[in-house]
Amino acid sequence: MLSSKTKAKQRQKILQNLSEGKIDILISTHAVLQDDIIFKNLGLAIIDEQHRFGVMQRLRLVEKGKDVDVLLMSATPIPRSLMMALYGDMDVSILNQKPKNRLEINTVIMSQKKSQEVYDGVRRALDRGEKIYWICPLIDENEEEESSEKKNSENDLLSAKNKYQELCNIFGEDKVALIHGKMKQSEKEIMMENFRTSTKNILHKTKIHKSLTKTIAESNLRESEISSCSPQILVATTVIEVGVDVPDATVIIIENAENFGLSQLHQLRGRVGRSDKKSYCILLYGKKYGKMAQERLKIMRKSNDGFFIAEEDLKLRGSGELLGVRQSGDLGFKIANLELDLDLLKIAGKNAQLILNEDADLSDTKSIKYRALLKLFDYDDCFKIMVGG
Repeated sequence: MLSSKTKAKQRQKILQNLSEGKIDILISTHAVLQDDIIFKNLGLAIIDEQHRFGVMQRLRLVEKGKDVDVLLMSATPIPRSLMMALYGDMDVSILNQKPKNRLEINTVIMSQKKSQEVYDGVRRALDRGEKIYWICPLIDENEEEESSEKKNSENDLLSAKNKYQELCNIFGEDKVALIHGKMKQSEKEIMMENFRTSTKNILHKTKIHKSLTKTIAESNLRESEISSCSPQILVATTVIEVGVDVPDATVIIIENAENFGLSQLHQLRGRVGRSDKKSYCILLYGKKYGKMAQERLKIMRKSNDGFFIAEEDLKLRGSGELLGVRQSGDLGFKIANLELDLDLLKIAGKNAQLILNEDADLSDTKSIKYRALLKLFDYDDCFKIMVGG
């Protein structure tokens, strides 16, 4: 295991063993992308949560070996990956079955003005002993913005700290906790562990108690504060987007949902529905609820299928560059319309593969028409480079 938290001495030993081929499997964070990470014979690169890696980052990992096989995993593939699949440059396997007893997540779109209805629903969930995520786009209202234009556009965004205070006043401080990216890792671990399970139960389990006591010692929190905290509502930023599993969490409320992308919304929604209990995702929109945002939220309400959502994202945002680094944006087809012709493009991709399997360089007489099409659409020179002449 290699991460940015790995101690220097241990890291040096891992690097040496990697270069000598003594390690069969390395599990790592983005730390594996650093230049001094050298593999003796990298054969397979598995990249989980694909959407969190850029094109150049994935390429940097693959270039650490020769003829490396790559497996990309994601609940919501990025548009560029879907287009590469359509072109035959990437095979796709879809796991579309839920684990046993899992139910569909009911997704609701509501205005932030209907907050009282939301609070009433939260109270009912709390009475059932269930837990709630409350997601905000900002940590606090004074976050620095990249430009004054962006600041003006985000004046109406709700901050996690303000929402935390508001919910404490409504439901009580003992019911609500706050977590965000600026907190120390040790503090985040404590809050997540408390939210995941009852603190009283944790402190009676020796192994977990020792770990928790050490974590408390590393943070600014007192054990008395921790042991009295057993929240049912967790106010958070997108820091909880992946890697969080709380079976008792049945409701996720996302403030200013119009400001999130489809992939991120689907990832956030996946924090609930992790048991046999009926779960809900409430998408709250603010004042700046434009046409594009409306389309995104409608797609979320329509389906729980990440691949369907990715295809709709492809139609909305474009596929990006096949030979460049942009992962979304208009590809610039001269005839095809992604919104209308996605099924035709899939068929065309399969047919093209069949043609190339029979005649890889398109030299047969029957392939003259395909050469003519390549020349007509300015791809003839590109094809010549690919086939070597």
